[in-house]
Amino acid sequence: MLLTFPEGATICHSAPPTKKPPFAADPTGERTIYCQIGDRLLAGRLKQCAKEIGCRIFFEDPFSPELLFMPHFVSVLDRNLIGDELWDIYADWCDEGKISASCLIVDNINHLRLPTNNLVTIFDPYDSSNEDIIHLIKALHKRRNIRQFLVKRKTTNIYSADYA
Repeated sequence: MLLTFPEGATICHSAPPTKKPPFAADPTGERTIYCQIGDRLLAGRLKQCAKEIGCRIFFEDPFSPELLFMPHFVSVLDRNLIGDELWDIYADWCDEGKISASCLIVDNINHLRLPTNNLVTIFDPYDSSNEDIIHLIKALHKRRNIRQFLVKRKTTNIYSADYA
């Protein structure tokens, strides 16, 4: 409920939470896809993919710190919507083993460092089909041989010693 007072002050009031946090149904993140992207076409394809493989998908607002706290097995990110400072924290947490999710990046930023302990793959933000993103998410969900998948797809922009 939003209340506006004559002086122009605005106060937001919300009822006490009656539902569990969104990650309560999947505390390990094994069925959760985390997204912070601005591409609506890709968002629609990701929703369809999540439905096909029986996963939940969360789209967060730009610059949301939930990336650090919500358990998920894969994230699809546009670092333009995350910010340099939050990205540095994320990369640190990945390198320290606090975050183990695979990271699929959809942007063309070159100046930010990449996590070294997780599968990190960069995709062309101007590729309107982004077919490889969908196929990789399905492979990650089924825990297939990711190295074989990436070689077969001739993906060359992988930045992890574990998968390259």
